[in-house]
Amino acid sequence: MIKLEKMSYKQPELDLIAEWRNQSMISLRSSDLTAKGEAQKRWVESFGPSEKYYFIYESAKSCPEDSRFYTFLGYCGLDKIDPVNKTAEMGLLINPEQHKKGYGTKTVKELLRMAFESFNLETVFVEVIHSTNNWDFWLKQGFIYEGTLRARHFKNNRMCESRVGSILKSEWEKQQDKQLLSEVP
Repeated sequence: MIKLEKMSYKQPELDLIAEWRNQSMISLRSSDLTAKGEAQKRWVESFGPSEKYYFIYESAKSCPEDSRFYTFLGYCGLDKIDPVNKTAEMGLLINPEQHKKGYGTKTVKELLRMAFESFNLETVFVEVIHSTNNWDFWLKQGFIYEGTLRARHFKNNRMCESRVGSILKSEWEKQQDKQLLSEVP
């Protein structure tokens, strides 16, 4: 079971996030290494009302109700939340050692549920730097390709393009309906 907990000043988790971000710099939009310690705390303190970030945990199957048996997996968030246009950008970072185990998919499902049901958004979008292989992941989550942003990010001494995709609330609701129908005996 995936559990999302509002991001706070939990230093061990913040330092791990910095470490994972630095390990996977090619897949992130920033070209600067992420500092640990106080710099990470200031990052969390700087969150405004248009940013909702969460720690990602998985519970042990034997004790899902006991937080002592939760494993820290990464963080995710909705950024640039626009309550007027009902949009937000989604971000996700999973521990590199936990990739390809389904945690990203479970987390995106939960974050989309929150975006559309709790925050009443209509559109959630992602931006993926072309130099990474992350695009296929977002397509599998139901995001639709919208376009390419040319010369968007400076990586490896050259400008890289990025791909933008989104999922609408109506598309997400159809996915939920299909999932319910497939579960009916």
